[in-house]
Amino acid sequence: MEEIGEGLLRVIWSAIRWLLWHFVFHIVLFNLGRFFLLIVTFGNYPKGHTTERDIDKISLAGVYVVVLVWVGIAIYNNYV
Repeated sequence: MEEIGEGLLRVIWSAIRWLLWHFVFHIVLFNLGRFFLLIVTFGNYPKGHTTERDIDKISLAGVYVVVLVWVGIAIYNNYV
């Protein structure tokens, strides 16, 4: 009986992890990357079908923004 409970908990935990990963990577980082790229390119990229085609690249830009902000805060706090 314990094996069934452990297996069920493992399945539930995997589903929660997948949902959190999907939410963070594909929603938060995508929108952050899209906003940053729209600012940097003065609204030229990403537009229309390129948004759907380059989802992973736009999300990666969001990762870069988070890392750069984190490094900037670390450098600032080191000098203050």
